[in-house]
Amino acid sequence: METLNHIVIIGLPGVGKTTIGKMLSTKLEKSHFDTDEQIELNENRPIPLIISEDGEPFFRKIEKDVFKNIINENQPSVISTGGGIVMDIDNRELIRNKSLCLYIECDLNEIAERLDVSKRPLLYNTNKIKALSGIFEDRFNYYENLANIKVDISKLDHFSSLAKIYDRIISVK
Repeated sequence: METLNHIVIIGLPGVGKTTIGKMLSTKLEKSHFDTDEQIELNENRPIPLIISEDGEPFFRKIEKDVFKNIINENQPSVISTGGGIVMDIDNRELIRNKSLCLYIECDLNEIAERLDVSKRPLLYNTNKIKALSGIFEDRFNYYENLANIKVDISKLDHFSSLAKIYDRIISVK
């Protein structure tokens, strides 16, 4: 694992990038960064409020800056990203050049069941399945093309997901 740089986790909102990222970083004995958590710390307000007050383009600019700062750190780490990080060409280039990219997949119905839309501004007042399907359609090619490793965690608990992901990562080593 020492030869790898960062591990960047991508996937749909609600797939478990943050939870799995924290668990994976502990197992790999690496630092963990979450772009959404860092944005909220820097801005001193939650993401839904940032988007409602300043708009999604403002949020995406902050997200890009935060991601760039984290991934340019020399210390290899596990980075959990927001689901839309892949929409920016510069972010995609950083992911390609500076990381092992882990794409976590999961059944849309399963994601919808566990999603709290109050923390997901892009899913407010929507049919979650329909909204997730649209987001997935918009981002699928980016997820697929960036992924060095793709792992489907449908019907798995967090610990089983971690085991499956860890086995795939060390097999790439």
